[in-house]
Amino acid sequence: MDQRRLIWKKLKTEGILDSDNPRLQAFVTFLRDNPKLCWKDLVPVFRKDFYDCFDLLAPVLMKIKDPVIQASMVTLADPKKPKERKLLEKIAQEVDPKRDQVTFKLLALTKDKKVKEALKGKTLPEHLKTHLKEK
Repeated sequence: MDQRRLIWKKLKTEGILDSDNPRLQAFVTFLRDNPKLCWKDLVPVFRKDFYDCFDLLAPVLMKIKDPVIQASMVTLADPKKPKERKLLEKIAQEVDPKRDQVTFKLLALTKDKKVKEALKGKTLPEHLKTHLKEK
């Protein structure tokens, strides 16, 4: 299943699509009006126009355990923004390094101390431990 369908399905089951919150509905309308928008183009618009919805949408996306969605969230998160830094920390706590090595490696590239600590606390195969060594 492609990312977009997974996300729509989760937004539906979590009540986002049917929410009476006008800001969420504005975001949903934006998504419907822009079906071809990719992650890298969506995120700047989201930050500019819909960031007030972050606390309602990020937990929903976190529930989708799709490696491509998780990797996209890590790649596009801005660790200088407190909410996004906390999101990275949460992903680091929850990532399964055996199932999602790409997201693990992307998280290992961050400079965030709490992210690194969460990753170091996991049982890792040797080939992933090298990504956490100080350079």
